[in-house]
Amino acid sequence: MSIRTVLDDRSIYSHVAALLAALWWITHAVLLSITDVRTHCLPLRLIATMSAGTLLLLAGAAPVRLLPAVLCGSLLAGVLFLLALPRHGVGLGDAALAFPIGVVLGWTGWTTVPVWALAAGLLMSLTALTLLALRRVEWRSTLPLGPFLLAAVLPALLLP
Repeated sequence: MSIRTVLDDRSIYSHVAALLAALWWITHAVLLSITDVRTHCLPLRLIATMSAGTLLLLAGAAPVRLLPAVLCGSLLAGVLFLLALPRHGVGLGDAALAFPIGVVLGWTGWTTVPVWALAAGLLMSLTALTLLALRRVEWRSTLPLGPFLLAAVLPALLLP
């Protein structure tokens, strides 16, 4: 067996692990979004499962990129936790959800974080304005933040 064959096998393993991590993350994102829309609550057990599985699978893909991903996830969760302290919009579930979001963003590169924040704000604002115009919600109504945070990951990964 040549060295090139071993390297190619490792590369295939890395791609498969990254694909499995993406599928794991997306599956949990859909479940969390549905739950948040229905109940305005994000189950911490599901967020913990999402985080642990994503980290485990990404560690199999490229262990070198794991530390920046964890740092980004921790920083993003810390920022959202500070925003959750006044208890006027961002909930503790949203702050916890920022960790697996930050892991994915940090895995691809730190430049995705500002794009994600902008996309989340735009998605939430446009949805709220549309629902207000259609008279489906009132000014005092609340919208779940989790689905917008999760949906904003896609443009953040695709735009830069």
